[in-house]
Amino acid sequence: MSKQSTYAQIINAIKQSMLGHVLVPEKLLAKPLDPLTPTEREILRRIASEQKNKEIAKELAMSQRTVESHMTSMNQKLGVKTRIGAVAKGYEMGLLGPVSEGRSSDRDDFRM
Repeated sequence: MSKQSTYAQIINAIKQSMLGHVLVPEKLLAKPLDPLTPTEREILRRIASEQKNKEIAKELAMSQRTVESHMTSMNQKLGVKTRIGAVAKGYEMGLLGPVSEGRSSDRDDFRM
């Protein structure tokens, strides 16, 4: 309960406690939808675009070792071991957007 709780909320909390219910703060119940930092998410997006660590490092103005460090952290947060696993989990969690069904528009742009 916060200091800003209303009288009715406090009374309800007391009643619920007396009934044996456990009060858990809402912020502990809320699971973040995106556990990644903005930098980790950008690196994940670039991995999904098939960029190599060296390319990512150059474009984001960081060392290749820093990219690898972000990838290690990202893999731990996503519960995966590989780049492929990270990308798959990223799509599964909606961090990378929907999976496109083929890229016919790219093929249509190229004609002889």
